[in-house]
Amino acid sequence: MSAPSTADAVRRGERWLHVLTPVVVLAVAAFIAFWRLDQANVGADETVYQRAGVAYLDGDLSLNPEHPPFAKLLLGLWQAVVGPGIDSARIAMGIVMVLTAAVAFLWIRAAVGTASAAAASLMLVTTHRVVGADFVDRQVLLDPFSILFGLVGLALLWRWNAHRQPWLAAIAGVALGLALLSKASAAAFLIGALVLVPWRALRQAQVWGSILAFAAAGIATCLVVYAPFGGVDAVASMIAWQAEHAERGHLVEIAGQTYRHAPWFAIAWLGGETVGWLALVAIALAAALGVVLERRLRAVLAIASAGAAAAVLLSASPVALPHYTIGWLWAPLLLSGIGIVALWRRVRSRRAGVIAGALTALLLVGPASGVVHVLSVSPTGVARIDAAMAADPAPDGAVLVLQLSRHVARPNIEAPFVEDPGADGVTAVAIGNDLRFPADPELVLLLERETQPVVLDDVVLYLLDEELDELLAEAP
Repeated sequence: MSAPSTADAVRRGERWLHVLTPVVVLAVAAFIAFWRLDQANVGADETVYQRAGVAYLDGDLSLNPEHPPFAKLLLGLWQAVVGPGIDSARIAMGIVMVLTAAVAFLWIRAAVGTASAAAASLMLVTTHRVVGADFVDRQVLLDPFSILFGLVGLALLWRWNAHRQPWLAAIAGVALGLALLSKASAAAFLIGALVLVPWRALRQAQVWGSILAFAAAGIATCLVVYAPFGGVDAVASMIAWQAEHAERGHLVEIAGQTYRHAPWFAIAWLGGETVGWLALVAIALAAALGVVLERRLRAVLAIASAGAAAAVLLSASPVALPHYTIGWLWAPLLLSGIGIVALWRRVRSRRAGVIAGALTALLLVGPASGVVHVLSVSPTGVARIDAAMAADPAPDGAVLVLQLSRHVARPNIEAPFVEDPGADGVTAVAIGNDLRFPADPELVLLLERETQPVVLDDVVLYLLDEELDELLAEAP
């Protein structure tokens, strides 16, 4: 009687594990997505996309034509229901983050197994990916939408590959179309889609029918969404704007040096800055193991191909910004979870166990840092200027911002701010660490000599007893 009882107990345990594992993954994802979501500084692009979504629903389709409209439309619809504002839009981003974890878990569980799915999705949501003041996924950006729809499209194509039902291919085409309509860089997912095409079966009419259904659904989706915005002309204008932007360049700091046109290694460097160099090395090693040890699985190869294509695409671009890292890091994070589980499954000796344990410990650096960040996130630097000025007994005036982008200052400083040292009414000077906009060293020396600085994280604030123009007039 004991053998059947033991087998029954094992089966019950497996069923509970099958149910509880996704619950735990979603609970962790929800914690990372929503805890203290309103505390972080407002990113430079957040207000652009948040306001564009509201404007679209109000009939003004002219805002932010340099990027596809669908993600902003979703943000507008969400704010129409919940209410406008950055906090409201960030809740939408949290939902996108949880949905992305759910899609990754369900797909990888079906393809590789529950343990790999849990490790991959948890690596994706918990690993430290802070740009500016918060997780890049929690900021109001377009990339999280494109990654969500891109993963949905690849998962559906993987499912179609097993069942060859044209309607699955058509829905996958819609999903990948929506990914492209959220951010143009989602074109990298099409490379992953190529891996999922059964090339040896192209002689079958059903396969060609599915491919045509996929393409037709994707193209139709793009045409329908873009129609109110000007259709093909709007797409051509977007491409022209992006080409001009690439030629014009964008200031970015890489390895302590400011570039207008980013070097080829910029996106890799920004990835190391975003997740931490030690964590990035561990992620790369575990991701390589995922590809090598699970190389026969189409799902793994599709993820790897899409991620590699995104990395190449972003590296080739002369414009590289810190938040672009989300556009390629999702793939090595998923693969690292798959790889570490595959490694443990092959441990047969103490030495192999030590190696697997060491890599696991290194891999956990990223998630540990991510959880600590979410637990402690609060306004930093530029977002603390208003409170510091309010606490000063001297009358408030304008604040001069130096070594700070106006796009960072505008959504985080309520007090009037200027960028010209000769402006009237300046009673405070805030100096950040953005080396793209260097401050006059003589002015900094004068401020250090005449007043005590207030250090606000990465911003130094000088509160003046008199207006700055008077101080400059009195200076020798």
